[in-house]
Amino acid sequence: MPLHSEYVDIRERFAQLFRKETIQSLVDKIEYGTAVLNSSVIKPCYSLYLKQAK
Repeated sequence: MPLHSEYVDIRERFAQLFRKETIQSLVDKIEYGTAVLNSSVIKPCYSLYLKQAK
């Protein structure tokens, strides 16, 4: 069995996510603290992004 076959489910889930979500909807989830990847890494990066955007 090829190695990439083990990742079909993950690849399909990412594809579904990108078809469903927009950048704005992902930003909103981070901003409101409802993002799945709401970690100590994401928040400082997002804060830096907001400072640079001003």
